[in-house]
Amino acid sequence: TALYNLLDRHPGIHLPPIKETNFFARADMRPGDFLREYALDVKLDVGKFIHGGMKEVVHIAQVADPAHYAALFAHARPGQVVGEVCPSYAVCPSAAKAIHAASPKSRIIFMLRDPVQRAWSQYIMNLREGKTLEQDFLKEVEQDDKRARKGWGVNHQYLALGRYAEQVERYLALFPKEQVHILLHERFKEDPMATMRHSFSTIGVAPMEAMDLSGKFNEAAVPRNALLNRLLVRSG
Repeated sequence: TALYNLLDRHPGIHLPPIKETNFFARADMRPGDFLREYALDVKLDVGKFIHGGMKEVVHIAQVADPAHYAALFAHARPGQVVGEVCPSYAVCPSAAKAIHAASPKSRIIFMLRDPVQRAWSQYIMNLREGKTLEQDFLKEVEQDDKRARKGWGVNHQYLALGRYAEQVERYLALFPKEQVHILLHERFKEDPMATMRHSFSTIGVAPMEAMDLSGKFNEAAVPRNALLNRLLVRSG
C-alpha cells in the first residue's frame, strides 16, 4: 500500500484508482467460495464506479471485464508509464501467464517481507477488519492452513502468501531476469528514498530527488471491541 501511494506521486507514472484490481488473477478467483468478509471487501460495482468518474481511490475490487480494466487507465496522460500494485498476482498461479500474454515486456516488482512478520501483520489487519476473533496467532495460522477449501479470498493464506520462492519462480520462468526485480520491505522501511530511486529506475522514469515520503499507510491496529468490530464489518 505504501509503495502504491509513493509510486502514484510520480508524474511519470499512472496507477489505476482501484489499487488491487485482481484482473490478471481472475482465473483463480472463486467468488462463490469467498469468505463473507472478503466478499464485502470486493463488492464494489466496478461499472458504476467508472461511469461515476472514478473520483476516489478504492483499495480492492474484482475487475473481470476487460473493458472495465482498460477504462481504469483512461486518465493516463501521454508518456506516462502504467501499472498496478496487486498482491494476488504473486500468490495466484494463473497471474504470471496472464500478465505475460498481455504484456511480455512488463517489468515485475516484488516487495517481499520476512514471511513471519508478514503473516503477523496480516493477522493484526484481520483483527482490525473483523475477519477473525481468534486471539492466539499460532492457532489462527494453524486453523487457517487446515481449512478444506483454500484460495484467494477463500481462506487467509497466512502461509501461502509467504512462500516467495514459488511465486518469484513463476515469473522468472516467463520473463527475462532483468525484468523481474526484488525489493525488501525491511530495507524500504530503513531507507524509503533508496527503494523509490531503485523502483523508478526499474520502471524507467526519472528519479524524484525531492519526493514527499510523508504519510502512514495501512497501519496495523487492534480494535477495542473485537466482537462489535466484527459485527460492523459483517453488516457491510
